[in-house]
Amino acid sequence: MLRYSESTRQRGAVAIEFAVLSVLFVGLLYAIATYALSFFLTLTLNHLSAEAARSAIRIDPALAEAEYRQAISNQITATVTDFWSSAWIDGGCDAPPALVWTPLPASSGQPSYGYLASDGVSGQLLHVCLRMGRAPLPYLPGMRGRFIPQGKALTRL
Repeated sequence: MLRYSESTRQRGAVAIEFAVLSVLFVGLLYAIATYALSFFLTLTLNHLSAEAARSAIRIDPALAEAEYRQAISNQITATVTDFWSSAWIDGGCDAPPALVWTPLPASSGQPSYGYLASDGVSGQLLHVCLRMGRAPLPYLPGMRGRFIPQGKALTRL
């Protein structure tokens, strides 16, 4: 009768343990990477929308209303199109509630990226909203569907 030593019986156990743990480890790495990507894109769009709103402050408010709105839209579009992934960014955000917001005109074949409103006290408010709707992002569990990163900025002109 053949007798197996203890080391011979355990020879395949290491491979099975490695297979089970590697699947869990790769799943954990995938989750970390996809959630990090979503947070990175959201923070990047928030920064870009703030930069676009800041760049619109330098437009001269003494222009006629239609020229002023077009100049603001041109400045915001120029800031957004200088960004590294502007092909994926679109407008399409809703205006904030509580004021009467008017969308900015489209500029250079790009969609409108913002809204203007008068607060009746000290001038106009500019709301810049950017969405990354055309980017191929992975499905994130717990988000109830497709995650669309967006960034918003509100500034007084």
